[in-house]
Amino acid sequence: DIYFFTYGNDYFQALRNFAALAGPVPLLPKHVFGIWWSKYWRYKDTQLMELVKQFEENEIPLSCLCVDMDWHLVEEAVTSRGWTGYTWNKKYFPDPTEFIKWMHDNNIKVALNLHPAEGCHGHEEVYTEFKKHMGRDEQSQDPINFDCTDIKYMEGYFKYLHHPHEKRGIDFWWMDWQHGFKSNLPGLDPLWWLNHLHFLDNGRTLNKRPNLLSRWGGLGCHRYPVGFSGDTASKWRELSRLPMVTSASSNVLFCFWSHDVGGFFEGNGDPELYVRWVQFSIFSPIFRFHSHQNIYEIREPWGYGDSILLIVKKFLHLRTELVPYIYAINWKVHNVTGVLNTPIYYYYPDEMESYYCPDQYFFGSELLVSPYTSPAIPALRLSRKVTYFPPGIWFDFFSGEIHQGPAYKVLYGTLDQVLLFAKAGAIIPLNENHSPMKDEWGFPNLSIVIFPGADNQFELYEDDGVSQSYIKGKYNTTNLSVKWTYNIKNDIYGGGSLKFTISQKKGYLKKSPKVQRFNLSFKSILQSPEDFKCLINNKSTEIGFTYNPNRVLRIEDIALGPQDELEVSFQVPPLSDYSPEQEILKNCLSMLKFFDLASHFKKSISLDLKRAIKSIPDFKPSLVGLDEQVMCLLETLFKCGYYHVVDITGRHTLILWNHSKTEYFYYHTIEGTEAPPHFKDNPKEVQDVKIFSYSKSEISNKSYFFRMHYGEFIHVDVVLGGQKEVAPVNKQKTCSIQ
Repeated sequence: DIYFFTYGNDYFQALRNFAALAGPVPLLPKHVFGIWWSKYWRYKDTQLMELVKQFEENEIPLSCLCVDMDWHLVEEAVTSRGWTGYTWNKKYFPDPTEFIKWMHDNNIKVALNLHPAEGCHGHEEVYTEFKKHMGRDEQSQDPINFDCTDIKYMEGYFKYLHHPHEKRGIDFWWMDWQHGFKSNLPGLDPLWWLNHLHFLDNGRTLNKRPNLLSRWGGLGCHRYPVGFSGDTASKWRELSRLPMVTSASSNVLFCFWSHDVGGFFEGNGDPELYVRWVQFSIFSPIFRFHSHQNIYEIREPWGYGDSILLIVKKFLHLRTELVPYIYAINWKVHNVTGVLNTPIYYYYPDEMESYYCPDQYFFGSELLVSPYTSPAIPALRLSRKVTYFPPGIWFDFFSGEIHQGPAYKVLYGTLDQVLLFAKAGAIIPLNENHSPMKDEWGFPNLSIVIFPGADNQFELYEDDGVSQSYIKGKYNTTNLSVKWTYNIKNDIYGGGSLKFTISQKKGYLKKSPKVQRFNLSFKSILQSPEDFKCLINNKSTEIGFTYNPNRVLRIEDIALGPQDELEVSFQVPPLSDYSPEQEILKNCLSMLKFFDLASHFKKSISLDLKRAIKSIPDFKPSLVGLDEQVMCLLETLFKCGYYHVVDITGRHTLILWNHSKTEYFYYHTIEGTEAPPHFKDNPKEVQDVKIFSYSKSEISNKSYFFRMHYGEFIHVDVVLGGQKEVAPVNKQKTCSIQ
């Protein structure tokens, strides 16, 4: 059958109806949203225990451990190739039950790798029982061939090959792939069917919420999370593709999939790539370290030295803190009222630009992520990233810096910086600490981050985190809301009034903690607040607050019962001395200090910048030695730039913007080359935003050469298409970008 869903640009409605037809995404257990460890390595049980201790010593809590294929007999499996196995290798795991118990005592769930394609061979401990179940000759030592369409085989497959390991304590299975695309039932993909059967079997009792780790088996596999990408190369090009692939997977509700953090193989030990991969993965559905059987494929956070460890640890802590937020989105995904990683156009379907920023995405309903996926530019010692801000106000989650959309911006960052933005009115519930994840009801200690600028609501979801009792209504929700009133319409610098409310819990309360503790952080509060009030159950409460130079108002240690309601309100005075020009200057000077440039040149340029803020023609960056340094400063000064992206379909898109509408930024095709379709004026100034986009078929045998001018200082050449030769350039400085 073929189903065609037509909803214009109401993408959420299309997904809701797809789920009505194909089934919803199951609610996942809490532990899957923590930090996973996996490596194709011949570990001994003591080595894995030592690894867990190292994570603990470095204050990095693991939640899941995936043991690759060497948990079972491999070389000893003389009648098979060794990939398939169900008998513990006692050389490496002398006491599997004790090993699993030790992991559980340390709050770690355990999964085992599977390659079921070779069936069950005579060396397996359960071979005789399985053979008897199948009615085979008692004297035969022939292998029992894998057949996922044979009901009798599959009954024995679970009863003898899997359930005994689950009785030892194995929590879920990692379904790897070797069984091909065909089965004895025409049209049935073995992987799709195995995903279906394993997921149902893992949740055969209501006291356990099922999950799986398996590859994509086709449409409908959103019902059997978690997915994984297969073996990804440890390359920048691979990392650069992942943001789009991850968000686009939501188009078929495959919302919970994982990739190998750091890449699986073919790496060169690049610590910068490792850090950027970790940072992107923090804001991915599932965070799972994995790599090949190579000592130089380093994925341990401490494997690149103390400076890298400090950066990675900071973001791994953030991942653990984000679990309450992710878990609430998990509930929304299950009910098809939200998706975790979504393309920008889901929320801004009428904005043309939202379709041309494939490497940024929403992480839940509150946060926008624009990951750095290319190496730092040597001359800058900074990474470059183009980010599109949809209409409205956006706040840097960490610094509180304000960005006004719609607009494109080029943002440069150091290795310890990520581009994470909160929408106006955003509400983000976090774990107060990054302690190991326990099987307990809800979240006893929460830190809620709130931003001003708009009205908003967020529903906190809590249950036991491990069972299917939510199906019977054993869960509760808490409505968190913010109401914001501007003093001057849509002017965040003009101040306003804010009211934040934590409502009474609704639903099943029997297992909720009698007291839940909250810390509140109101970020981007531009002035010290006035008329502060705090009410619990409509009664005034003497709770103080602090306001720090980072423009954060913080209230600590609020104790609420399930039926209590909190209301916090205050006034934010206008910020009378705000200057957008000074903000631009501040950003330019901040970037300048990282340039690979002599300090006396930097000092001269800083003086030029201060003059240029008042009059751009006065900027004379003649002392700057490298083109990238000039372009970095001009993009910030002019509020202009370019973005060239080639998506996985081969479509080339070139976006030019000039939000300051300066006459100094213009473009043209290169003399002697073919002009693109509909290209008439040459040269032409960029007025606000200009987009050129060509499909693979349109440029299969062609190339279009564009030259963008940043005043008389520098030009940049971009090639759209397959050719590599760029026409000769004039005497200006040039960055030739392919």
